[in-house]
Amino acid sequence: MITVLLATYNGERYLREQLDSVLGQTLPGAAGKPDSQLQPRGGPASTTARHPSAEAPQGLRVLASDDLSTDGTPEILREYAGHYPERLVVLKNATPSGGAWQHFFRLLAAASGDYFMFCDQDDAWAADKVAVTLETMGRMEAAYGADTPLLVHGDVSVTDSDGNVIHKSLAAYQKIAVGDNSFSHFLVENNITGSTVMINGAMAGLLIGTYDRADTASAASGGSSESAVCHGGGSRAAYGMCGDVGNIPRNCVMHDWWMGLMASCFGHIGYVDRPLVRYRQHGDNALGARSGFWQTVDRMREWHAGRYGPIFAQAEEFHRIFADRMPAEHMETLEAFIALRGQDRWGKMSAIRKHRLYKSTPLRTLGMMLSV
Repeated sequence: MITVLLATYNGERYLREQLDSVLGQTLPGAAGKPDSQLQPRGGPASTTARHPSAEAPQGLRVLASDDLSTDGTPEILREYAGHYPERLVVLKNATPSGGAWQHFFRLLAAASGDYFMFCDQDDAWAADKVAVTLETMGRMEAAYGADTPLLVHGDVSVTDSDGNVIHKSLAAYQKIAVGDNSFSHFLVENNITGSTVMINGAMAGLLIGTYDRADTASAASGGSSESAVCHGGGSRAAYGMCGDVGNIPRNCVMHDWWMGLMASCFGHIGYVDRPLVRYRQHGDNALGARSGFWQTVDRMREWHAGRYGPIFAQAEEFHRIFADRMPAEHMETLEAFIALRGQDRWGKMSAIRKHRLYKSTPLRTLGMMLSV
């Protein structure tokens, strides 16, 4: 079973297009559609429902949660859930999640399945995204075993608010080192776009801690869409109370970055080298796409403004949760990174080189050496 986790908040403008693209996915055996699936549809999404077939691809369901939207998002979710009661379950969120990463981890704690995918509200998926990603996951499980924590992600194309492609490849545009899956790299930089991610059950189990894969315990197994049971504690019946479960962090920069750290430390990461998502840029989305040069400028500004702290806080949280089970070499690297703040400039530069705390480009790494 593939469970798609959809987190929404005031997303009425683009939500129908995204739901159509997810619910219209091809069967896993139908991979190989042309990249034209990612071309814009010629303008903004219509506000009229264009429901795909009610017959679900085998083993695919959507678990959605709305973070107390004040626009028409809840009504759209209810509309689609009414059309596809076996394919889309909407959880009732009793309290605000606090942000995007908290919302996605809340969803994961309330879900069950064999594989999990993360879905933003304002993008659009390629028609064969699930099939292509699952095929890569299958090869990785054959190589490393299904009990190994595994994560698969891919490239995205960048569009404007109307869906017109601005950049065919985010990885190329931002000069992202998608081939560097080392733990040392993920300590200082994230190369994963969350909307392309699939994780296997072993990875979800590591994240949730007390995760139960049995469908019979799933909040999304059918029936009521007004309540959920957290996998992090059998006595927690209210979805709004999910949190502080298993190895879910109390603090991280973003959910995809945290999962990248986990997979690079305890498992393996795979990459699909083609755009799987139309990543929409508009004034309201949580994270935008900037070019490699401007990313470097942004980071330099953040460091000089004292805003590098969240990355150190994330590393300290990783240490708090996983220190007793990390491989020795990764523990040494993690502690060396955390210790950077107490060193002089030469000490920082030496430690960055010794532990290969490298960003995607030499220029970005140099900027970190001079500014962190």
